[in-house]
Amino acid sequence: MQIKSIIFDLDGLLINSEIVSFEIYKELLAQHQHNFTLENYAQNYSGRSSILNMENPPKKTDSENSKSVFLLY
Repeated sequence: MQIKSIIFDLDGLLINSEIVSFEIYKELLAQHQHNFTLENYAQNYSGRSSILNMENPPKKTDSENSKSVFLLY
């Protein structure tokens, strides 16, 4: 069998992986008592690579110190 074509889904048209990405971030951040909302994700992280998101991590604003949550990993 010869492959005649390949489909790349780089913009989420065929598979919406953004909600999966949000759920992963939300679950990881919840382990550190950080409430990560869909609104926050949509405004600041959706459509960006994981590397860019790690460079702009959410802050724990309700904490006595504003450490980046991702620095815990």
